[in-house]
Amino acid sequence: MPPGRPGPPGGNAGNHRTVVPLGPGEHSAKGVAVADGGRMVVQAESGRLSLWHNGTRRELVAPAGWTVTSVVELTDHGLLVANVRDAAGAVRPAVWEL
Repeated sequence: MPPGRPGPPGGNAGNHRTVVPLGPGEHSAKGVAVADGGRMVVQAESGRLSLWHNGTRRELVAPAGWTVTSVVELTDHGLLVANVRDAAGAVRPAVWEL
């Protein structure tokens, strides 16, 4: 099945499945959070995040000097909560308004 194309019956409510394509330079990625409206946060093996919606991916840039370690939640109101780590190993929560 080509990426982004509907698959056989048994997928979502419309009986469609979509394979989200990898971004430039990515070798693997996983869906880590979903919300209403067909939105999904994708995390690449590098930790880089993107928002997948309506067939496109948009990069979500981590705060300067921080790396995303885990995603907590994507709310139906468009807030993404994740944990980030700095070079010294300090961990903090971060939020994106999508």
